[in-house]
Amino acid sequence: MKGVKPGEIKRLMVFELLPKPVNFSGGMEPLTFRGSFSLPRLLGWVPVEADGSAYFTAPALKALFFVAVDANGRAVKRMQSFTQVMPGERQGCVGCHERKTVNTVRRVKPVSMALSRKPSAIDPKGRLFDVADFPRDVQPILDRACVKCHNPDVRKGGLDLCGDRGPMYSMGYLGLILWGQVFDGRNLTDSDWPPYARGSGGSPLMRKIDGSHHGVKVSERDRRMIMQWLDASAPYAGTYAALGCGFVGGHKSRHPYNSTWGRPPNVPAHQTVKSRCAACHTTPHTVNDGTPIRFHGKNDPRNGRAARYSRELIFNLTRPEKSMFLMAPLAKEAGGLGLCTNAQGKAVFATKEDPGYAKLRAVVEDAKSMLDADPRFDMPKFCPNPEYIREMKRYGILPKDVDPARQRIDPYATDRRYWALDWTDLK
Repeated sequence: MKGVKPGEIKRLMVFELLPKPVNFSGGMEPLTFRGSFSLPRLLGWVPVEADGSAYFTAPALKALFFVAVDANGRAVKRMQSFTQVMPGERQGCVGCHERKTVNTVRRVKPVSMALSRKPSAIDPKGRLFDVADFPRDVQPILDRACVKCHNPDVRKGGLDLCGDRGPMYSMGYLGLILWGQVFDGRNLTDSDWPPYARGSGGSPLMRKIDGSHHGVKVSERDRRMIMQWLDASAPYAGTYAALGCGFVGGHKSRHPYNSTWGRPPNVPAHQTVKSRCAACHTTPHTVNDGTPIRFHGKNDPRNGRAARYSRELIFNLTRPEKSMFLMAPLAKEAGGLGLCTNAQGKAVFATKEDPGYAKLRAVVEDAKSMLDADPRFDMPKFCPNPEYIREMKRYGILPKDVDPARQRIDPYATDRRYWALDWTDLK
């Protein structure tokens, strides 16, 4: 806690890590990108006294973690694991790396300020969601404040923050993370970050909305929404029903899922990439970093410049014609960006009528048709995967005779009924 002054921590945010009914891999996709493996629910806040102590009641049999925040609500430090209490249990905490052989009350002399009063109740006032959902809670803020400069046609800083869907995430969500605007750190090897290094305390996104970034300043409510989303591990999907469905080219249960490999448009598109693009997108240390263009295979965009050539960002499956895959090599005069040029310094495709351009567009449109046939959690015709429905029937959350083909299943309401189960009474 170097640099943090006594009394700087004013409150603790209390989160509950929610049980997951079904899983398909060792990863967290598409709940987050390299972040939390579980969805956190924001329960509220409890006060921290001037001496740094806190004392509060907490729900039993829940996996809880805490975020220490300052007077402005910014995250100073965050718990990277979780704890819980049993019914009727009283538990003390002196820190994850402190000696466990010393009782909290006996160690603190004199008795801490918090222990000299009754325990606080967790206060939900000011909570803008219980479980964050990026398309619902954050994307509207980007639409109002950011998209006019960061969209498929303008792309200032090379960044598109629109809500259009890529193969697994949206342009806006993955763009924020891969451009280093969101620092979550829940799945990184070193968890002992310095103060103000992660969440709302360390994400550059907070400085982009305070008026210092080209005058962009959001409302107080929008600012608090983004802060709470960041400290809730910056999830993309706000429902476990999103697992195992609604994406193109990823993996499910260690097997390729909705893979574009081998589909009819791929062979001609590969030939076009080889003949028109490979001079720049083959080996390292050539033009454009030499990063290969990937439009099939495992979903594995990586941090850094290479991620910008991932299919996750170059394929727009909401508006295929706005895909970077198509806009970058198309001449400006034809409505493109003209970023990819040939040896003569001219755009790779002068017009949309170029046969090579048509072959590339066919790949993106084919991927869009695959997503339309297997809608994502935020799409109108979304239906949870069969495994999710099976488990919800088994727990009595959904009727045994429910027919997803005829009856719409609200995944958010279904999740909440599942989380409300009395786990001590299950047989």
